[in-house]
Amino acid sequence: MSWRLRASRILGSALQPLLIVVLAALVVTLTLRTRALRAQADGARARNVEPKGLAYVPAYRASSLDGDSLTIGERSDSGRQLLVFFTTTCRFCAASVPAWRRLTKLADTGSVPTRVIGISLDTSVTKLREYVHKNQLAFPIVQLPPGKYVALYRAHRVPVSMLVNYDGKVVYTRMGVVDTKAVEDSLAAAMTWGGRSARSTASAPLR
Repeated sequence: MSWRLRASRILGSALQPLLIVVLAALVVTLTLRTRALRAQADGARARNVEPKGLAYVPAYRASSLDGDSLTIGERSDSGRQLLVFFTTTCRFCAASVPAWRRLTKLADTGSVPTRVIGISLDTSVTKLREYVHKNQLAFPIVQLPPGKYVALYRAHRVPVSMLVNYDGKVVYTRMGVVDTKAVEDSLAAAMTWGGRSARSTASAPLR
């Protein structure tokens, strides 16, 4: 064996551990970079899609399915509104309906009176009426106007449960399904709590 071949093998054996270390460092760097990019994307999504605590929503007038005129996002008294956004085809919304019905019974038991209002993103009134009847929704149901209000209320994806003060300030938001006792209890506590600080919960499955 020539001295050049022996030297090459010795050099290769010496460099192999170093190469492994370099590759491992690259893997770690790429993993950290991927996590950072994912965190940035999640932050951008939260800013642009999810409701924010301490944000204000615009008030608008709407007619309920029963023909009553309602002001959404604002109350003339010192009460609150629990706005629940849904569509008739969203399975996570359907899973939230039982909790929303129970919260309706709790609405006026706290120190701050609260009115539950369902806000549908559907365009078909016929299908919406069928859905309301099938799910025995006793609270008022209105439709969210298309266009800017979807963005202003951060209702791009449903379900959303949003507790709003009399002046339109969002004091609690829940993105996603309400199908566990812990989540329902947190909403109930926010409804019956007399303070006005903003609260929010982590996102859950959405349509």
